[in-house]
Amino acid sequence: MRKRIFMIILIATSVFIAGMTTVSADTVIGHTIRVGGDNRRPPYQYINDNGIYKGFSIDIMNAIAIEMLFDIEFKPMPWYEVIPYLKKGHIDIVLGMPDSYNINNSYILSDPYLTISDAIFVRYDNNYIVDLEDLSSVRVAVQKDNYPPELLRYVESDKLHYVDNQQQGILLLMMGKIDAFVGDRLVGMYTIQKWKQTDFIKIVGAPIQTAEHCFMMQSENEDIIKLINTGLASIKKNGTYEKIYNKWFGEIIQTPAEIRREITKNALAFLGIGVLVFLVVLRMNQLLKREIKKRTWELEEANNQLIAKNERIIKEDIYKKQILNSLFSAMITLEQDGTVGFCNTKARDLLKLVDEGEIEGKSVYRTGLDKFIDFQHVKDVLENRTSFINNESKLDIQNEEKVFRYYVNRLTDTKRELGGVLISIKDITEEKKMLQYLYHKDKMSSLGQLMANIAHEIRNPLMSIKTFTDLMPEKINSERFRQKFLEYVPRELDRINNLINDLLDYARPQVTHKEEFSLYYLIKEVLGLFETKFRKERVELDVSIQKDIIIYGNRKQIKQVLINLILNSMDAMKKAPKLSLSTETVDGKCVLSVCDNGIGIPKQYIDKVKEPFFTLKKDGVGLGLSICYEFIRENGGEIQIESEENVGTCIKITLPARKGEKVYE
Repeated sequence: MRKRIFMIILIATSVFIAGMTTVSADTVIGHTIRVGGDNRRPPYQYINDNGIYKGFSIDIMNAIAIEMLFDIEFKPMPWYEVIPYLKKGHIDIVLGMPDSYNINNSYILSDPYLTISDAIFVRYDNNYIVDLEDLSSVRVAVQKDNYPPELLRYVESDKLHYVDNQQQGILLLMMGKIDAFVGDRLVGMYTIQKWKQTDFIKIVGAPIQTAEHCFMMQSENEDIIKLINTGLASIKKNGTYEKIYNKWFGEIIQTPAEIRREITKNALAFLGIGVLVFLVVLRMNQLLKREIKKRTWELEEANNQLIAKNERIIKEDIYKKQILNSLFSAMITLEQDGTVGFCNTKARDLLKLVDEGEIEGKSVYRTGLDKFIDFQHVKDVLENRTSFINNESKLDIQNEEKVFRYYVNRLTDTKRELGGVLISIKDITEEKKMLQYLYHKDKMSSLGQLMANIAHEIRNPLMSIKTFTDLMPEKINSERFRQKFLEYVPRELDRINNLINDLLDYARPQVTHKEEFSLYYLIKEVLGLFETKFRKERVELDVSIQKDIIIYGNRKQIKQVLINLILNSMDAMKKAPKLSLSTETVDGKCVLSVCDNGIGIPKQYIDKVKEPFFTLKKDGVGLGLSICYEFIRENGGEIQIESEENVGTCIKITLPARKGEKVYE
């Protein structure tokens, strides 16, 4: 019973004090306070995927506004625009300003509400950057107008890259365009975890420039800053601050000494409140009911206003235009009725449009987009027959054929219902040309290495034919000579013809055709092409191939794969070269191993060598192994690489196979 009386008295006192604060707030604030902050700084303040402006600083400011009974309006924007907006009077308060900011008499800071620090972010495979001194000769990215000044002592000016927000910095680091990113530790950790890059990006070194987050405004708003400080102290006292902190960053861990001080402080506070309550309890009975009713109504109004503001933010397209206009692809959005809602700058350049009103609001079928995309794909998405389409189109522009890749994707609202269509168009003409060029270059490079061996193989039968021809005038009447002539010359001609056919098959593959063939005879045929080169370079050859393995696939593609792998092994082996080829049958499949004792592949590159354009060769273009992977995939198989530096490489090819009594050559 005593506890209930004590709690009633405590609530009455809080409401009485809140009522006094309300009078003060109404007196000082006569308008809605405009609060500006970074739109891409999670978890402090950011616009999420649904267009809602949220974060730790947003919740703290909302709690202070509710506590002190004044209205606020948030203005999300890029960080570098915040201070200019404050100077021009477009906003009243700036969120998340560090107390180390070099201010003058024009600005004033609130009491701090959060301790922050910067950190160095690098790729996980980076082992040479551990502190600021290691940044002297590498590419470093920082956020505009928001980085530790001491960084300038270590980083060269031409190596420093400025980004609009921390997400751009993390993205550049992921793409390998920078070596390190210096920024807020919590923001970086939040972004890395959200993008699921914890195994790809890490934090190194000690915390940099620990600082306090404050609210900042112009000095003439001193009454507002006092109100903010009062509200901040109030939500810390009543536990609201702790709940918000736990929501975004987890539980606050206190030491035993801090707990004892907290208990002592609370005991003294309760003692003082108890004395005050007993003095005013009779007067507060009626005021308690009136204030509770008023406070409930005000909280409901504040909640309704917040809901209305969030709905308006979702509908606003300012943030959408900023993002889409910065992309390299043409982006166009359609409403459910097929009218154009938005098109970015790249789309206007592509369509040769300048005036903003020339396309927005028009039906997509009257915009000229049919030159780039198939409108049937748009209809399929609008009618919910599909959710995503990826296709290519060709267009003749000024007597030049252009290739475009376009995507048609459905847009959904908050209820995951169809809200429109997003069309993305990208010119991939140069990309296509480059792929064709590099593919041809890699093919010619491989052919060049084979030419010496093939020339030798052709020269041997030619020498035999020439010898018989030279002896013909003298021995034409010899029966034994004529028999040898008829025996050797046709055979050598067939040998030359087969070599030429093999060369043509490799240089100009035919349409994919699968058949059953003997793996043993195919490998024997390929090794014959390298016989001279093996002998010249004294390669120790170890071949252990089962003769009864029958493969069903494209014989020419498998042959090209073997040629490429052997060429790679020959390039990798320097001293005492040793090459082995062996087969084994596992679960109804044939595993062909091609192993060498070459220089090997570094562990960090094993997963990359199959990617197009990646190569460790000085003069390579990086298509050889990628072509091998593609050919094996087309034949229902897979490739596995095992390698160790300075020991060698073993490539295992797994193909569908069977054992057969009949031998297919």
